[in-house]
Amino acid sequence: MRKPRKSGSKLDGYNKALNVDFLVYAAAFLFVLFGTVPLASAIPNITSLSVDRGPVGTAVTITGTGLGSSSTGTVTFNGTQATNFSTWTATEIQTAVPVDATTGDVVVTVSGDPSNGEPFDVTPLITN
Repeated sequence: MRKPRKSGSKLDGYNKALNVDFLVYAAAFLFVLFGTVPLASAIPNITSLSVDRGPVGTAVTITGTGLGSSSTGTVTFNGTQATNFSTWTATEIQTAVPVDATTGDVVVTVSGDPSNGEPFDVTPLITN
């Protein structure tokens, strides 16, 4: 029967080196395969809105960072979800003020992480 190996043996250092080598090679493989190494996602940040007031249906361009994509994110106007998007990139979203929206913050949520809120004033629709 074999005796258990004592901690601190010469093989411990060798095993640690193998673990580091494996991580380096795994990261290199992911880079070659996907063109990037996946890291923790960035929390979305809104830097500006193209307009800060308007009635339902007003076109709004949201500019920022880490805005994700339409498949991983949502846009809300004071809690009312926007549903029509003409553009959605990691830095820009073009949408319209949704029906039932009220005055409050515009927020982009990506994979469960909400952005900072930017104020938007929903005004009455004036018809002639």
